[in-house]
Amino acid sequence: MKTNKNNFIEIIAKVLTDLLHTLTYVLLALHAMNIVFEIEINPNFPIKEDGLLLGAIVAAVLYMLLKLWLLRKS
Repeated sequence: MKTNKNNFIEIIAKVLTDLLHTLTYVLLALHAMNIVFEIEINPNFPIKEDGLLLGAIVAAVLYMLLKLWLLRKS
């Protein structure tokens, strides 16, 4: 039973790393479009313009930490 739980946690961690990796690039792309094309982001968007770069950095750091944890685990 313990191995099934460990496998489940590892699968969740791998999916989470992929999501964080994608989120990093999406936030960086939105930040770049905001600067280059001078577009305004919808006010209903949960992350404000100032937080795009910070959110991308946080997502990248979380991605790297989770990836490091997965590498040490295997």
